[in-house]
Amino acid sequence: MILPEFQADASPHASWHALTIESAQERLGGGPHGLTEKEARRRLGRYGPNRLAPPKRRIDGRIIDTEHYPALSLAIRAGVLCNDARLYEEDEGTWRVEGDPTEGALLVLGHKAGFSGAAGDAAWPRIDAIPFESERRFMATFQHDSEGEPWIFVKGAPEYILNITSHQLRHDGEHPLDADHWRRMATDTAAQGLRVLALAYKREAPLGGRLSLRTVEGGYTMLALVGIIDPPREEAILAVRECHRAGIRVKMITGDHAETARAIGAQLAIGVGKAAITGAELAVMDDATLRRVAMGVDVFARASPEHKLRLVQALQADGQVVAMTGDGVNDAPALKRADVGVAMGLNGTEAAKEAADIVLADDNFATIARAVPAAGRSRKANARIFSEEAACLPTHGPASW
Repeated sequence: MILPEFQADASPHASWHALTIESAQERLGGGPHGLTEKEARRRLGRYGPNRLAPPKRRIDGRIIDTEHYPALSLAIRAGVLCNDARLYEEDEGTWRVEGDPTEGALLVLGHKAGFSGAAGDAAWPRIDAIPFESERRFMATFQHDSEGEPWIFVKGAPEYILNITSHQLRHDGEHPLDADHWRRMATDTAAQGLRVLALAYKREAPLGGRLSLRTVEGGYTMLALVGIIDPPREEAILAVRECHRAGIRVKMITGDHAETARAIGAQLAIGVGKAAITGAELAVMDDATLRRVAMGVDVFARASPEHKLRLVQALQADGQVVAMTGDGVNDAPALKRADVGVAMGLNGTEAAKEAADIVLADDNFATIARAVPAAGRSRKANARIFSEEAACLPTHGPASW
């Protein structure tokens, strides 16, 4: 977690420190793309010992008590409260997450810092919420604290949150936002392959006591950036390698920051040495330009369902046979347009399943990777077809923040 320095002797220019926390995402088994990521929601692993860690953490090698640092404590609290996942103990010593693995990582951090989701809901009841959607890339909640005071918390893509914040919180109160520094920190963190979220707050009640999109247009105070380790699983790396051997060109479509997407793509041998194209860049391209870009680029970041559909159309216009994976309602048009639409059987929506040609029973990309080479070996014609195929692998859930 990256936040302004909060020591009493800090200089007027905020310095920045990283809070060392155990990554929940790695234990969740989340992969860099939607299929293995969805499998993680079914196979969420052990979080740790059956006890709460004391509310102490390391900052630059120093152990601190989070309760002595209000800015840090509020950032952790925001991550727990602005959250739709649930952390629970299934068996003795076995903790699991129900919901989004990235949100689960924030709950684990809160749990270790002594602020659990259950305690938060009781002391800071939620009044209203704007759920996350890939088009908006943020989530907002309206809460009352234990004294009945109103708070609005938001979390989401750093570039969005920075657009609605004017201040940042330090140990001695709110200060004008150093937006350039936050942007540099977000880029540097993403370049390490971490999934990056921003947290912010506003101390007021929304008009009429209900949140609306107008509520999150401005006036917020930046709390922190959160970098979540989400390394590719070994089976995902092997599966992509098998696709390459079978002559399938694998493309990754993700909602992640472009630097995160490039770093994860490199670990998967997708788009190595190439630039990542963002959804904002795709949006201003005409069809002819997009056709050229779609063939030459393998990693697409900050992409929406509409961008996925355009990419499918662009690849098909160039004579490619396209397989597209997806699970959301908004993925249905791209799944239907693809030559082979692949929906998630475990976590996919009914709309996605109805639009798809194939439904994966295990939500696992490795299943596709195993099936395709086998089919290619059984018929030489398939090997030729697959050598012309572009398999677009979108990310969902955490990757969309």
